[in-house]
This record gives sequence, C-alpha cells and structure tokens, in this order.
Amino acid sequence: MPEARRAFRAQDAFSLWFSLGIGLLVLQAGAFLVPGLSLGMALAAIVTGSVLGALLLAAAGVVGTDTGLSSMGALRLALGARGAAVPAVLNAIQLTGWGAFEIIAMRDSADALAKQTFGFSSPVIWTLAFGLLATFLAIQGPVSFVRRFLRAWGLWLLLAGAGWLSWRLLAEHDLSALLARAGTGEMSFGAGVDLVVAMPLSWLPLIADYTRFGRTSGGMFKGSAAGYVLANIWFMALGAAYALAAGGGESLFADGPGGQRRRDRPAADRHRRDRQHLRRHPFGRRLDRHARPRQARQPGPAVRRAVHDHRPLRADHPVRRLPAADRLSVRAAVRRAAGRPLRPAPSRRRRVWGRREPARPAGLGDRHRRLSSA
Repeated sequence: MPEARRAFRAQDAFSLWFSLGIGLLVLQAGAFLVPGLSLGMALAAIVTGSVLGALLLAAAGVVGTDTGLSSMGALRLALGARGAAVPAVLNAIQLTGWGAFEIIAMRDSADALAKQTFGFSSPVIWTLAFGLLATFLAIQGPVSFVRRFLRAWGLWLLLAGAGWLSWRLLAEHDLSALLARAGTGEMSFGAGVDLVVAMPLSWLPLIADYTRFGRTSGGMFKGSAAGYVLANIWFMALGAAYALAAGGGESLFADGPGGQRRRDRPAADRHRRDRQHLRRHPFGRRLDRHARPRQARQPGPAVRRAVHDHRPLRADHPVRRLPAADRLSVRAAVRRAAGRPLRPAPSRRRRVWGRREPARPAGLGDRHRRLSSA
C-alpha cells in the first residue's frame, strides 16, 4: 500500500470497528448465553471473551499495517503464490455466503418493521435495496466509507440506536431482578467465553484489508481493539438482558413474537411440544418409544385361540413378527390367565429308532408306541 493512501488514524479505526461490532447477529449471540448462565456470569463471559478476542484481532491487524498487504496477500509471504490461492478462493466463497446471509437478515428485519409500522411488506424490494447498497459501499472502499459516512454522521446514528435500546431495557425491565435470577447450568462459563471469542475472531481473515490503510501500527492496534471491545460488550450484554427478560434465548424481546406466550405457557404444554419435536426427528419415534416405560402386551382373541388350540398364526400376524422370547411370554400369559400350566410346544421332528420322523399330534402317544413296538 503506498504511503499516500495510508489515511487511517486511531479514530478512524475506532469508528470502523465500533460499527462492525454492532449488529443484530451480535444481539442474538449474546442471547444464546442465557438462561444457561446467569446474567452476571454472562456479563463476565462477555467481558472476558471480548477482551481476549479483540486483542487477538488487533494483533492480526498490525500485520496489515506493517506490510501494507491485505490478509490474503500477506499469506504469500508464508505459503507462496500458489499456496495462497487455496485460502483466497475459500475466503471468497465464505464471504459471498456471509454477505448473502447479512442481506437476508437486513431484509427480514426491515420488512418486519415496515409491515408492523406501515402495513407494507415486500421482501424483494428490500433485498434489491440492501444488495445495491452493499455493492455501492464495496465499490467506494473502506477509506471513503469511514471518512464520508462513519465519521460524518453514521457513527452518531449507531450510537443513537444503541442508546435507545439501552434506555428501553432500563425503562421496561427491572435490571436488579434480572441479575438476581439464577442460571439453569446448561452452559458452562468456558463455553460462554468461547462463544464470545468467536465473534471477533470471525474477522481475522479481513482485518488486514482495513488496517493496511493505517498510518501507524500502534494507532491501528489501539483503535481496532477499543472500538470492537466496546461495541461487542455493549450489544452482547443487551442481547443477553433482553433474552433473559423474554424468558430464554429463543426470543430477544419480551413482547415480541412468542415472548409473552412462552412465559404464560404451562410446563405440560412445553413438555408436550418437546415430545412432538422428538417424534418428528428421523429417529424420533424410536427414541420416544424407548423413553417411555414399556407396557405389557395384551393378546387379542386371535392370539388366545391360537395358543389354546396350538394352531399356527398367520404369517402376517403381528405376533409372528415378535422375537421368540416375546412370543413365549404372550403364550405364557394367556395360559396363566386361563388357569392352565404352560406346556412345551411339541417339536416338529422327534427321534424314533435312530432316525427322525414327523412328530405325531398330541394325544396319540400310546398308539404311536404300539405301532413302533410292533
């Protein structure tokens, strides 16, 4: 990067990474920490993970300032021109998917707000609008975006939105009651820190693309770390607090879709809903059957007649498809209920005079012995 194009100072880096640390996905990531962790433990995990992740992110940005190369360009120093082509292609693919996901998230949010406020809904228009806006910002470049948008009025707009969300939380919810609520223990403190660290580390393949425009390495390190730490802690804490006020991590706002209904829903209904989700799993019915206590089988009239008369069941009868032990238990239950002892079923073949002959019906044993002795 030529020295003439190195226009970023520490304030520019702070504005850029503060804006990148604010977003709906950051709110939702903070919501995942509760109710597994209490709000106090969630805040501790947010502060710890944000500081660790932002320091690592800012340290990677120093490489871009020192070399003047982008993230993928800096890989050539270690992997060579051909070796760096593979991560460059993978990075382009993941950035394409990530950009599409961001446009979808902005489209859904804007369409929901417009439908609720003005009664207007058109996802196609919002998709085209945000797609054109993202393309325009990409063509302008990071320097123009920071100087013309963020430093002029964009940063103040973000601060106003974050301040409004914070005021709404303090005005409508009792923060001391939320802090006193205990966690369920479904998430450990280490897992919470790991989730928070993942947010700043997701920018590692891109930070050098911005810090290469910086004038000094120290200014880029301080501005990037301070901006991302402040934004990540602020919005993750808001997401955790709003989710806990709504009753869990599924919904961020208490009065939003499913927020109040989830708190008022009886526990039996929630358990029934969970079992329905289990049955819809590909292996759900099998798991659900084994989760319930096994009940004794009640043989039907056809089974009782067949056991009493020693007649074979049809090949398509359900009892024929049972294991041998289950068939024997059904037969024993029927004969025990009738007051008759369980008689062993006659074998199909029996040994007579050293050779095997077909078994005779029950009750013809004496005649069979007389004929054999003759």
